[in-house]
Amino acid sequence: MATSKNAASGLMPERAAGGWAAAMALVLALACTFPLAVPAQSLGYSDADSPSEAVGMMKMTILTAEHMRAECAKRYPQQANDIVRHLEKWQRDDAEFIQKTEFHWAVLLRMKPSLAQTADYSVTAVMKNFQLLRDMPGGAGPAVVAQYCKQHFEDLASGIWRTRTPRAYSFIKAAPGR
Repeated sequence: MATSKNAASGLMPERAAGGWAAAMALVLALACTFPLAVPAQSLGYSDADSPSEAVGMMKMTILTAEHMRAECAKRYPQQANDIVRHLEKWQRDDAEFIQKTEFHWAVLLRMKPSLAQTADYSVTAVMKNFQLLRDMPGGAGPAVVAQYCKQHFEDLASGIWRTRTPRAYSFIKAAPGR
């Protein structure tokens, strides 16, 4: 797949034959399934194949964390303090990656403004995951959703995503900018 270096960002978003759109669709599709994969630890995890994909994956993680924090705290107020504590730990530990992601995401948005729809998509994905888990047969849904909330933020705080997606972290670390 042909790419060209974008000197302003250090990213490679221009791809031949619509590959950019396909790559972003893949990132968004993966982000939609990411929360569902959390309880199933035996599933493999997709990792970034380019700097642009890494930024897209991390941005979806940031957006998902924001939406899940609000939704989980509303549904399970007894978890709110732990959620905030875990989220803040992740934000401190991954501050360099989050800051670079936000910088490069802004560059990508200037190049392709339609990517702004990702924020709305992440809300939809989070809400669909909650609905799927809540509606599990046998009445286990509420307990599963509570565990889903707990595990999501524990995973962020633990740094496990550095192990699950090492290329994404590597691309972002190597990217120029803030």
